[in-house]
Amino acid sequence: MASRRTFVIFVLPIILSLSLATAVMADVLDKPGREMQMWPPQSSGGHGTTYVPGPHSSDDGILIVGLSESYKVGGQIAVGVSVSDAAFDCGDLYITIYDRDDAVLAQGAFFEQCFADAGIDLPVEGDFEAAVDSPGSYVVVAEMRHDGETISAPGEFVVE
Repeated sequence: MASRRTFVIFVLPIILSLSLATAVMADVLDKPGREMQMWPPQSSGGHGTTYVPGPHSSDDGILIVGLSESYKVGGQIAVGVSVSDAAFDCGDLYITIYDRDDAVLAQGAFFEQCFADAGIDLPVEGDFEAAVDSPGSYVVVAEMRHDGETISAPGEFVVE
């Protein structure tokens, strides 16, 4: 008697839940234009770009500000981001520094960066700062994500 009650109370609800969840997921994924995305979208362009003096932009409405051509070993790299695309007046900002082997050296995530006026540099709390302790060439990438869309701007610098 006790094993039948245990089955009805504990095991049967688990089996029914999994069956219902499988049926709902199959129905949703069966509809045209639906797919399951487990991770945020990744940019397909890679990080390696040619250094262009001046403002660092990918012509997507995002601009890296305050990036110098060169820094001293152990010096602070402080950059901000300016977004001019009205569709990205609010979103999550990611700033990442990569070495030439695409290894991440430093990364900052600034969530819910909302601003009303164009021309306000992000992150709202102040600049992204990091120190690089090895000489070489590096790439900094700024990405703004909002509603599944991403705009990004790369910039290169040298640590001597």
